Amino acid sequence: MRYIMIDRILEVQKNKNITAVKNITLSDDVFMDHFPGNPIYPGALILESLSQTGGALIEISGNFRHKAIVFMVENAKYRDYIRPGDQVILKAEIISEQEDYIRVKAKALVGNSTKVSTNLVFTRVDIEEFSDKRLRFLSEILYEMWLGKKP
Repeated sequence: MRYIMIDRILEVQKNKNITAVKNITLSDDVFMDHFPGNPIYPGALILESLSQTGGALIEISGNFRHKAIVFMVENAKYRDYIRPGDQVILKAEIISEQEDYIRVKAKALVGNSTKVSTNLVFTRVDIEEFSDKRLRFLSEILYEMWLGKKP
């Protein structure tokens, strides 16, 4: 994963919900162009943060036997800007699960204010089919970092 959009996972209840955090800093490269003099964090990157959060919930819940792939974004709503200095709390909860897909309700909050909300639909791919063992090692290190464990 080239773009890591979660700083830390704060809490996980397997097969239920997850809370993560993303700190927005003025030093993020995106602010060079978005927008000079009026920095606004791109909505697409918040959506990616929510997708990574929901994917983490699914992968942790499945004991890392599957890779979660988002394939549908439903009812995305952007309510307000996210700016440098904001600490974004990312929440996701599983709302339904079928054999072929999992639907997750996700939202990004700053303080008590919901900035972005959406439903995400994921599919699961067997990890053995998805990636090489060497790449899975990097994924394991990423999860250890997110969960605050020593790699």
